[in-house]
Amino acid sequence: QGNLQQNPASVEMMQRLVSLASESGAPLEHVLLSTSGAMANENALKLAFHHRQPADRIIAFDNAFAGRSIALAALTDRPAYRNGLPEAIQVDYLPFLHPDHPEKSQRWAVDELKRLLQRYPGKHAAFWAEPIAGEGGYYPGSHDFFTALCEPLREAGVPIIFDEVQTFSRTSRPFAFQHYGLDQFADIVTVGKITQVCATLYRNDFHPKAPILSQTFTGSTAAISAGLATLDALQSTNCFGADGGNMKRHAYFAEQLQKLAEKYPSAISGPFGEGMMIVFTPGEGTLDHAKLLMNLMFEEGLLGFLCGAEPARLRFLPPPMITTNDHIDAAIKLLDRSLEKFVSQK
Repeated sequence: QGNLQQNPASVEMMQRLVSLASESGAPLEHVLLSTSGAMANENALKLAFHHRQPADRIIAFDNAFAGRSIALAALTDRPAYRNGLPEAIQVDYLPFLHPDHPEKSQRWAVDELKRLLQRYPGKHAAFWAEPIAGEGGYYPGSHDFFTALCEPLREAGVPIIFDEVQTFSRTSRPFAFQHYGLDQFADIVTVGKITQVCATLYRNDFHPKAPILSQTFTGSTAAISAGLATLDALQSTNCFGADGGNMKRHAYFAEQLQKLAEKYPSAISGPFGEGMMIVFTPGEGTLDHAKLLMNLMFEEGLLGFLCGAEPARLRFLPPPMITTNDHIDAAIKLLDRSLEKFVSQK
C-alpha cells in the first residue's frame, strides 16, 4: 500500500491516528504513513525545512536520537553514529530537564535557547524534541519545562516537532505531548514502533506546496492490520488515564526497582523512567558496569537494553497492553539474581 494506491486499512489507520492526536485540541489534520520510524522522521524534517525555507538549522536536545539515515544521524547527538558520514544538517543543542535539578536545568535550557535564537535569527527550521528522552537515557520531560521552551519558539516562528516513535502509547495518554499538556505546540508529530506502521502527522499549514512526500510503499497490509489491532487493544485494556494501566504498571515496577536499590545500594539506582518506559542506572553508571549487568541479566533470561551516557543506563520497554504484575515480579526476580552476581564482579 502506497501513496498512489490505498487500501481501506491504511485509510482507517490514518483516520485513527489523526483522531487520537487531535482528541484534546492539537490541530493535526494530515498524516502520511511510512515503513520505518526513520522515514517518518525524515518526512517531518522535510516538512519543516519546506515550510521554513531557506532556514537550515535544527534545535535539538543533548543526547537526542532521531534515527540512522544521514540526516537523522546528523541530528542524533552521538558522534560515533556519524563516523565517516557527511554533515547533512547544522544542529544546535539544548540541555534536557535534569531530574535532580529541574529548575536550574530548565533555566539553563531557556537561556541557551534564547541565545541561539538571537545568534541565528530566522535560521532555525524546527525544534526537535522527544517528550521523554529515549536512547539518551529515558529522561522524562514536564509540562513546565516544555512550555518554557515552546513559548519563545512560537514567538520566533520556529516549528515544533515531537518525535514519538518510542513514546507513543506508553504514558497516561496516547501521545506523550498530550501527557504533558502540550497540544497547542504540536506542529509535526511522528509515531512508530508499537503501531507496526509508522507515521508523520502535521498541521494544515505545513501541507507541502511541492511534491516532496512520496513513497512506493507506506506499509504492508499485514503491518497496518496489526497496528489497527494494537490501537484497539490499547483502548480496550484501559491503558490510558491518570489511573490507567500504563501509570499503574509503572508505579508498581518503580516500587519494585526501589526495593532492589535499597537491597543493593551500590548496584542499582533511579530514576526509573516514565510510564511504560522503565530505566535504572547500574553501578556507577559507567558503560562497563552497564554492559556487565546487561550480560548477567541475559544469562539469567532477562533482556534489557543500553541507553544514555554519563550515566549509562539499562532500560525495559514492556508491552503496555499485556504486561501484568506477575510479569514484573518475574523480571524483578531475575534482576535480583543478576544484581547479586554483579555486586561480586564489578
